[in-house]
Amino acid sequence: MGDAVRILSESGLFDSDYYSAKYSVPRADALAHYVQRGAYDEFDPNPVFRSAAYLRAYADVASLGMNPLLHYLIYGVSEGRDPAPGLEDGGRGQTPVHSVPLRSTWRHLIRMLFKALDLRIVRPGLPNRIGHLVKDFDAYLKERLLAGRTRRPIYIVDAEPCNRVILDYWRRYLLVIEGKWAKRLSWLLQDRSLVDDLEHDFAYTLEGASPCFAIETEWRDRPPLFSLTADHAAEGEARLREMGVPAAAWFVCVHVREGGYSPSDQGHHAYRDADINNYLPAMEEIVRRGGWCIRMGDATMTPLPPMPGLIDYPNSPFKSDLMDVFLCARCRFFLGTSSGLFLVSSAFGVPSALSNMAPLGCSYGHFRKDISIPKLYLSEDGRAIPFASLIGQPIADFRWSSLFEASGVRFQENTPDEILDLAREMLDRLDGTYVETDESKELQHTFRNLFSEINYSWRSPARIGDAFLKKHRGLLADRKGSIDALFKCLPWKGGAIRNPAAGTRRRGYQDRATAERLAG
Repeated sequence: MGDAVRILSESGLFDSDYYSAKYSVPRADALAHYVQRGAYDEFDPNPVFRSAAYLRAYADVASLGMNPLLHYLIYGVSEGRDPAPGLEDGGRGQTPVHSVPLRSTWRHLIRMLFKALDLRIVRPGLPNRIGHLVKDFDAYLKERLLAGRTRRPIYIVDAEPCNRVILDYWRRYLLVIEGKWAKRLSWLLQDRSLVDDLEHDFAYTLEGASPCFAIETEWRDRPPLFSLTADHAAEGEARLREMGVPAAAWFVCVHVREGGYSPSDQGHHAYRDADINNYLPAMEEIVRRGGWCIRMGDATMTPLPPMPGLIDYPNSPFKSDLMDVFLCARCRFFLGTSSGLFLVSSAFGVPSALSNMAPLGCSYGHFRKDISIPKLYLSEDGRAIPFASLIGQPIADFRWSSLFEASGVRFQENTPDEILDLAREMLDRLDGTYVETDESKELQHTFRNLFSEINYSWRSPARIGDAFLKKHRGLLADRKGSIDALFKCLPWKGGAIRNPAAGTRRRGYQDRATAERLAG
């Protein structure tokens, strides 16, 4: 650690002021925090170097487990690597913001203008991932609207978004600047007093509760931010007819996470994957009830066996950005997993039935009508670990496969019957025929009360599948002493809970009243 601190300190590439302000770390401890913890959580050491982008662009660096800024300083510069892959200018030739100040007069005038007009530049965390492109903006804008702030923020597109149709839907709420003007105005991104950087604030919250859930709870029954345009609806319906779905037929989108979409970081996130074959009974039930199933994803997905009423959309000629959005917006519900595509449906107000949710702290869906079921944690001897024993431990919110493996914990996927029960509950609720018992209400209450501000999905307005809770009600009780030894030496670089209240802290761009209301 000592050598890394010395090298980075002498390099001038670590901006203590920037890091301290962005991640709520005391300035004096900023560099040590970054070397010990922040680098492994993909925190940015200055406004120019993008840790997450660097590791995703250079899989060899990610596989080494090396501090990304240290790698860039020792090897990356001489090898011609970009410090910020994905930016139009690649970040080349730039240095941290304190080394390239704007002219003080212009800076002062611009800051005065932004403050007077309530103007903000907003920067999403990972615009190359559809869940982040949707949820970061969705939560950020809802929070502003709840506070009565209606001025459109400015989005300077400095990295190509994964879906340009989604970007077009955001134009209603954002002043989107692209192309040559984005390049000309990119210098504004270096003044952090003007920029609301969302990378670790919403979808990618790594410490404590994500504000997404408290915001969605307060949003209540207000309309969703997205609604299909007439042109998109007409074109999507025409493609549905070509795909063989009859007019007026209803359908369900089905998406099960696999590792082919992003092989460069799959090793980190493999624990979120699931087996599509376990979803076949649920899909058969949907078809039996008169619906269609449209399997979502990309061309790397495992091919499905032929089945009446099933369309394997990723491997069809109809696959497009527009149809990705249309199908998520028009499905009756989204049957998914711990992968961000379901958030497109959420943005249009469509509920999701989510299975194989992991880690445990991320068990809940985002939307009020979502229903979800988590994976089970198994100890080394194959026993299911009680939820109550897990939820207060760091392992309930680990985000790296290597941490689970090193701790001796493995996951058990939801069974075909559990997924079938989940789909049936969603269908019955949508039909208005579902009967909720006093027992199910009590189990929901018990499970929800396990969560606190240290867990990612705390304060979610969603619910857990009733049949799942009834089946595993024995895991709701804490069996004292049964697994204590499992948690004594976990390979967690941050020690115990790093910052339990990080997810509920007031963010720099958030007004005080909103921060206090949502943290309650």
